[in-house]
Amino acid sequence: MGGGSISYMRKLFFLIILIGIMLITGLLNPVMVRASSDEHFTDVNEKAWYYKDVMELTQRGLISGYSDKTFRPNASIRVDEFIKILVSAIDENIKPSQSDYWADSYINKAKELGIVKDGEFSDYTRYITRGEMARMIVRAGTSAKEKGLSLDIPENYKGYSYLISDYSALDSDSQDIALKAFASGIITGFSDGSFGFNKKGLKSFLCMGTGYTISGK
Repeated sequence: MGGGSISYMRKLFFLIILIGIMLITGLLNPVMVRASSDEHFTDVNEKAWYYKDVMELTQRGLISGYSDKTFRPNASIRVDEFIKILVSAIDENIKPSQSDYWADSYINKAKELGIVKDGEFSDYTRYITRGEMARMIVRAGTSAKEKGLSLDIPENYKGYSYLISDYSALDSDSQDIALKAFASGIITGFSDGSFGFNKKGLKSFLCMGTGYTISGK
């Protein structure tokens, strides 16, 4: 695989993840309207920083909007929705679930890839937290290395702990996840320096070159 292909795939991988965090509850449910190549959302202004990214994923058929022509970018996302986004970023060929629960096939694939552990979630329909997103993204970065989608985590990532004001309040596993996400530039802190591990998924983002950063408010 050439360097250009790896760069594009890495960009697309993070693009899918970050746009996904903007999606509203139920956006990935099969009842949503499939977008066409000329789709336009009434609540996505062409001047919005995320406009081109939303339209790119819409045209690729990876995300869609509502029947009232809205995209609704300013709401939270649920665990199962985020799992679908993350798994789809790695493998776009997941077969539809054969059960009554639309997300089963994505959850099973996530477990197969080691992105989700058995018993980790008792309720996949609840809202996801920043920490849970970070944990799955870090795991996914390991699972997708052969596709050139790994995270750029510096060897000295543990030295970034002084930059996270609520670092000492986290357990050891959460500290490691927060540091890897923070040091790789995937998730930054809030204005007070906190990581906000247990806060709901974010709605504001900073696009940086071929990578993307999930930031706090």
